[in-house]
Amino acid sequence: MTRRMMRLTRRERELCFFIFEAILPISGGALPAHKRDPKSAFFDAIEEATSPSFLMAFRAALRLIENLPRVVPGYRARFSELSAERRLAFIEELSESDRNMIRQAFEMMKLFAGLSYFDDPEARARFLPPGPSAEPGA
Repeated sequence: MTRRMMRLTRRERELCFFIFEAILPISGGALPAHKRDPKSAFFDAIEEATSPSFLMAFRAALRLIENLPRVVPGYRARFSELSAERRLAFIEELSESDRNMIRQAFEMMKLFAGLSYFDDPEARARFLPPGPSAEPGA
């Protein structure tokens, strides 16, 4: 596999942002600025630490989530073209799908959304009880 194929394209990285925002919305409806950069070190780390076969599966999950709403009644548009509210509704539907491949794609993206926000206090606070344990390193 060539080095170019081992790198996520700018479009794939941007698509991740739409998916991550729907999976883990932050108040105000936008990711922290340092997380919205397609040149983020987060993506470089994924590319360096994973195998070519993993990146192929990751791309397949991205494309499935991007294109599936086009054929689902009530959406009929690419995921990235939906409003933030419609993306959230679609992600909620994905999480309850009875189709294994769809749930696997959703779970993969959910894992990486969590990893991308691991050190963000506002994102962590959504899942941890209030108190000192909500701070990274505590």
